[in-house]
Amino acid sequence: VVGQFNLGFIIGKLEQDLFIVDQHAADEKYNFESLSQSTTLNIQPLLQ
Repeated sequence: VVGQFNLGFIIGKLEQDLFIVDQHAADEKYNFESLSQSTTLNIQPLLQ
């Protein structure tokens, strides 16, 4: 991690590559993936 920009982006460097990560988007993705793995949907059969 190199630093933080504009209170919302993390700047990181790996070898010659520079990464800018949106903290809010990363948090939303993490929450979505956690919820997706821990939630079971009950599917209702189609009524005819």
